[in-house]
Amino acid sequence: MRFLSLLLILAATAPAQTAVEVFRKAPPATDAALRERVTKFYQTYIDKKWRLSEPIVAEDSKDRYFAAPKSIFFSYAISEIKFEENYTKAIVLGLAEQERMMAMGGIIRMKVPLQSYWKIIDGQWMWYLPDRTCVATPMGCGVVDKTATEVSDAQKKEIEQRIANPPLNEVLSSFGFTDSAGGLVLSAAAPRLEREFKNKLNGYLAPKVRQVTDSDVEASFEPAQIPPNSTGKLVVKMKPGASFAARFVNVEIEVFTRVFPMRVKIEGPAAKK
Repeated sequence: MRFLSLLLILAATAPAQTAVEVFRKAPPATDAALRERVTKFYQTYIDKKWRLSEPIVAEDSKDRYFAAPKSIFFSYAISEIKFEENYTKAIVLGLAEQERMMAMGGIIRMKVPLQSYWKIIDGQWMWYLPDRTCVATPMGCGVVDKTATEVSDAQKKEIEQRIANPPLNEVLSSFGFTDSAGGLVLSAAAPRLEREFKNKLNGYLAPKVRQVTDSDVEASFEPAQIPPNSTGKLVVKMKPGASFAARFVNVEIEVFTRVFPMRVKIEGPAAKK
């Protein structure tokens, strides 16, 4: 009778849940410990310090974790937790705020659904991938060849360094840019230069010039929005009446919120004979 009374009280105080669901909830300490670990894990994505997430990754998933690309989050919130196997495993559903390129150009922030897998190892909740055909992606698991080789410690270090300090040419290429020109040089004989890029994406690309460090020089992308699988160009030119004194100018371009400097050389006037 006492048990039935308790059951009725629980059902009355939690009308959105059935009595069975109430008794299936994880112990409060287990739930709190998981939430703390998940929050700490994804905080490294917000802080862009992915190396700090390593102690939270299960050993059997570290190679695939390091090999996968890392996204930047502006916020993360847990939406739902599904516990399994007597509360020793869990699937966590959350919303990660990220920047996304729109099909018609421009970038917006949006909250993207994110699924992650967790299990208790030596008393701690650890992020893991459930099988060898699963690789970490922003949307959850992606399929990978079972015969793929493991990542060595040297490769892990290289991946971390590239995340922290991405090489300009490789990053531009990964965004769909391929450089088809040599050095950037302006002169009285050639006061305008063009640098071509190809948009390899399926949507519009909208790179922009963020800054030019010389008032005699201007730069722009033509067209401002590069259609899918089409070629655009960065145009750098001297303004009318500009000085051609020998010097260097930095042109900063922005692609998907990342800023990259391009150095332009201005050749001085030819020496008098």
